[in-house]
Amino acid sequence: SLDFEPQNAAFLKALFLGERSELDEDFKDLFIRTGTMHLLAVSGFNLGFLFAVLWLLLKPIPLSRDPKLILILMSMWLYAALVGWQAPVMRATIMATAVITARIMGRRTDTLNLLGLAALVILAVRPGDVLDIGFQLSFLAVWGMAAFTPVFIRHPKLLPHEKLNWMEKTVRGVQELFWISFICLFVTLPVTV
Repeated sequence: SLDFEPQNAAFLKALFLGERSELDEDFKDLFIRTGTMHLLAVSGFNLGFLFAVLWLLLKPIPLSRDPKLILILMSMWLYAALVGWQAPVMRATIMATAVITARIMGRRTDTLNLLGLAALVILAVRPGDVLDIGFQLSFLAVWGMAAFTPVFIRHPKLLPHEKLNWMEKTVRGVQELFWISFICLFVTLPVTV
């Protein structure tokens, strides 16, 4: 059994479940002063992390792709229930559900259409979420990434036999992280201000 010190346990609980009530005020203040408090809020990143971990754990199991995707999808919905159906997690869960369902059916998806679907579903169930800061920031950030990433990030045209070397992939990855962070910061700035 894992046994964490109370402060470490409180931090992990805040990081993975968004539950910050057990963190001491000095620790929370440190995150606020450094502008990293968003790390302690549950979001689509948490679901992406969950997907990646489960995919790696399920990889050696001799099942085809579709049953693995269904198991991961069920886990995502369980996680959404565990964290209390928060708007950012619900957005990511609904979008992931549509993407996985489309992939199983052999269909393509469009990020902006998925974002609209998630907004419709969430607001149909809880119209008041439109005033929730988590809802606004989550949807603005994803909208910004979908709308502006193609403007700033262009994939090189490679011939069928060409591949990027590790240095080119690393540079490209750093550039993508920079532009995605910049876009998210820029489009959410009116709400954060």
